[in-house]
Amino acid sequence: MNSFAGFALLDAFILYRDLKESQYEWAPYILQDLDGIFTIGYGKNGWFSSMKYWKTYQSGPNEGQKVYIEKDEFNFWKKEAEALWGRLDFWGNFVPGLLNPELPTAKLEI
Repeated sequence: MNSFAGFALLDAFILYRDLKESQYEWAPYILQDLDGIFTIGYGKNGWFSSMKYWKTYQSGPNEGQKVYIEKDEFNFWKKEAEALWGRLDFWGNFVPGLLNPELPTAKLEI
């Protein structure tokens, strides 16, 4: 198989997964600790900066604050959120969570 065919297969798979994922409505994971209810996030501040992880509190004593956390803590909360609320697998299929056995979908008219 030449490299063009390999890229064509990869593009077809990515298109398939993007179409499958486009039927879902997205929302942040909602979690809670002793300081309140929060969402998690990550990103970089620039091209050469390291990845940063944080919790943004929606309620409680830290409401409105962005609290930076370590990668290990972020990974813990991400796994906790996926177990509670569900996740998408490699193929774009929804894997149910304990609190969310079914993901709302949007009907696509093609």
